[in-house]
Amino acid sequence: MELQKSGLKGKIYRTFAKVHIDYLFCVIMGIIVGGFSGRYFFSSLVFFCGLLLFGACHRPFGPGGDQPMEVVMEWRRTVCQQKEPAEFVARDESSWRKLWGLVSSEALPEVNFSKQMAVGIFLGIRNTGGYSVEITGVREEGGRLVVLYKEKKPSPEAFVTQALTAPCHLQVVPRSELPLVFRKTS
Repeated sequence: MELQKSGLKGKIYRTFAKVHIDYLFCVIMGIIVGGFSGRYFFSSLVFFCGLLLFGACHRPFGPGGDQPMEVVMEWRRTVCQQKEPAEFVARDESSWRKLWGLVSSEALPEVNFSKQMAVGIFLGIRNTGGYSVEITGVREEGGRLVVLYKEKKPSPEAFVTQALTAPCHLQVVPRSELPLVFRKTS
């Protein structure tokens, strides 16, 4: 629990620092571009206020911003044991063991659940090859953790394996206690 609190404090500090760096940039640009003396004082002041407003409205990147979370480890398979379409999250050893059992019979990879969690998307059984699924990003949006994924289907004229497949994709990402939502993208 203490790690989550310090993580939140760190996130707030980074956002606070980023905004203050933007303000400093605006002040320097205002001084360089127009100066604050002489005939152009009013236009310099307006320009400076515009830069200051831009700096205040700037949304920093990172968790909760526009960039996806870091991927620690990942696995893609064309044949998994999950026969129905499904979405999974593993935040502890027990659920990770069950999730990994749907993907592979190899040794269970080690995941540090105090700092990480695993997410997985399964397409279920498909009649041929040529299908795949890819997690394209995991990010915070509106108080939720959103797992973005896309599904690839073979074109009707494609030559594909004539065998049953069950594609899946798993990723280990930084841990979050936010509610999880999966969203299919095109």
